[in-house]
Amino acid sequence: VDVTEAITANATWTKDKRYVLKSIIHVDNAVLTIEPGTKVLGERGSALVVTRTGQLLAEGTAAEPIVFTANYPE
Repeated sequence: VDVTEAITANATWTKDKRYVLKSIIHVDNAVLTIEPGTKVLGERGSALVVTRTGQLLAEGTAAEPIVFTANYPE
């Protein structure tokens, strides 16, 4: 799933999909929930920014970690 716009409504990212941050993505006036086992990839120059009015709920487990990584080779 390409993420290209701010998250301004409550959303849940599920482990059955990969999320690719295409730019600087703000979580604003919303709650972003990320399920255990979800993978979030970032393009060059991208970021996930949670504003003062946003909230991030992300609790991985040892068996199903939440992974944030780059979407390009090292």
